[in-house]
Amino acid sequence: MLEKIVKLRIQIHKALLDLDIDIKLNDEEFQQINNIAQALDPIKLAVEALCRPEANLIIAEATIKFLFEEIQTYPATEYNIRMIDAINQRSVQERYIEAPVIMAYLHNPMAKLEKKEL
Repeated sequence: MLEKIVKLRIQIHKALLDLDIDIKLNDEEFQQINNIAQALDPIKLAVEALCRPEANLIIAEATIKFLFEEIQTYPATEYNIRMIDAINQRSVQERYIEAPVIMAYLHNPMAKLEKKEL
């Protein structure tokens, strides 16, 4: 939704003028909307990956790692910093750290043995 607002910014500005509405959105405010939309893009991808029927703890762990890496590649805006902090705090609260390791072992118990033999 925010992406559409950024794309239609000229039309929105004209519509606000035509309707004689006192809301004035300047370029800085549209840039802030764009920053928020960019910060939410990797989260949208992560939510879609986590909601798939075949998602398990291994996929969830990989998705969270991808999410952190992707957000950190974006410029250090206020929104990105807040997003990283919020996701970090929430994942520490809700996540059992050893669960992905246990799930990987249960998924393929011979993988650990094969790596140690080499």
